[in-house]
Amino acid sequence: MGYPHRNVEEALVWLTDCHIATYAYLAGMKKTAKCELRRQRDICRNAEATCRQFGVSADATARLRERRMQAKRIELEIHGTAATEKED
Repeated sequence: MGYPHRNVEEALVWLTDCHIATYAYLAGMKKTAKCELRRQRDICRNAEATCRQFGVSADATARLRERRMQAKRIELEIHGTAATEKED
């Protein structure tokens, strides 16, 4: 799904998905600052919460969460940095 979006929900999901893609990219890099991974992970988490707050469909938020968790697994495998954080 690209621009233009038909409604605010689509735009919010698309922007959140873009942040998750950035997080996954950074997580897959061997040399990435831990603070940058944490920052991007927090942005994704907050974007998902915003989607829920504004009533984005449960299917869409579940897909976003699964993509973020995949990125988090990559981060754990390569960097081991997300292991000490509580599972969200």
